[in-house]
Parts: sequence; C-alpha cells; structure tokens
Amino acid sequence: MTISADQKLRQRAQQVIPGGMYGHLRSDRLPEGYPQFFERGEGCHLWDVNGKRYVDFMCSWGLSLLKTPKSPVPAEYYIRAYS
Repeated sequence: MTISADQKLRQRAQQVIPGGMYGHLRSDRLPEGYPQFFERGEGCHLWDVNGKRYVDFMCSWGLSLLKTPKSPVPAEYYIRAYS
C-alpha cells in the first residue's frame, strides 16, 4: 500500500503535536482522505500536498496561510516546520 504525502505528514505531526494538529480537532478524527496539508494557493484554488486542487470556500484562509496568490511557499517554512 502506498502512503500519500498527506498521510506521511499526518504521521509526523502526530509525533510532535498533541492530537496531530493545533486547535480543537484531532487529526485521527478526520475522515479518510480529508486533506490536512496544503502546498499552495492561487486565486480561489488550493492544492494539497498530494496535488489535488480544491476551491477555497473558507474565505481565503488557505491563501492567508500560504502567503499571497502566485507566490510560492518559502522552502524555509517546510524546513522549519517538518524537520
């Protein structure tokens, strides 16, 4: 069985963050296949770490978290967050 990039990041998060994510939710309670980690945003779209595109219906939360449209997430963010 192949493990997706999102699943790998969830496993890593569960090792370093209580419940696997910040806030009032727990990552182990998310439905199977529910995206937790996003890679980029552009306009009203977000892409998860598995490459799947979504429409952002959360009032640009994704873009607010991932800098500005058409702007890549700095590599330093990933190095600090997932090292």
